[in-house]
Amino acid sequence: MTVVFDCAKLKRAVPGFQATMCFHEGVRRSVAYMLSHPELQIEDPEFDAWCDRVIEALEQAKEYGKEGDYRSAILSCRMVEETDERYAEAARMAGEMEERYKKEILEQTGSPESEADYAEARRRLESALAVLPDDRQLRDALNILQQSYALFVKYTVIPVARDYIAKGYYRDAIAMIDRALPYNEQDMDLKALRSKAVSLYEEFVSSQVEIYKDNYDPEGALRLVEHALEDLPGDPVFEELYRGINSEDGD
Repeated sequence: MTVVFDCAKLKRAVPGFQATMCFHEGVRRSVAYMLSHPELQIEDPEFDAWCDRVIEALEQAKEYGKEGDYRSAILSCRMVEETDERYAEAARMAGEMEERYKKEILEQTGSPESEADYAEARRRLESALAVLPDDRQLRDALNILQQSYALFVKYTVIPVARDYIAKGYYRDAIAMIDRALPYNEQDMDLKALRSKAVSLYEEFVSSQVEIYKDNYDPEGALRLVEHALEDLPGDPVFEELYRGINSEDGD
């Protein structure tokens, strides 16, 4: 069995250090010294507990790695502090687990096909970035996913909204388009379609108000306009209708 020890920290602390004694001789002298000094043979519960924690963290990380739970393996490795003797081993293992975890996440999130797929892909990428916040590949993958989702929403919404408009369901069409706009703020197709739906909705409500007036039902007209303003707060056409109805009612 060959074992390689990293003496980089020692050499940084003592630049002139050179190992002149072989390992087995050093161990023999160390054991002899310990046995000849009873004061050094006192138990140290705090140190023992620390050793147990380091060993447990590394062993747990290995088990997580075998099970494919790379995220937990990474977190277990990070429990080993830089001052710990087995830090180099923990860092190496963490690096391996990070690469496996990243590969797994990128494979799992590469081809979403439904709303649920996109939501799950985003959740996985954000969870991975919480562990690997500086990883460029994961960050790029999330950005690409968001762009892809914006197009997915747009081309899912447009045909449904057009169908609603054709059937006279203007409120539903506007609500559908408003769902897509936050992901496509500068999209002219969605803006034009929304403008059309709003215009038709305003025409519809205006015509219905006239029917209510002809039937001497200002209260029905007022309720209709109030509902329209709930759908489109601040809409100038609906606000003008609201003021007109109240003014006529006052007269």
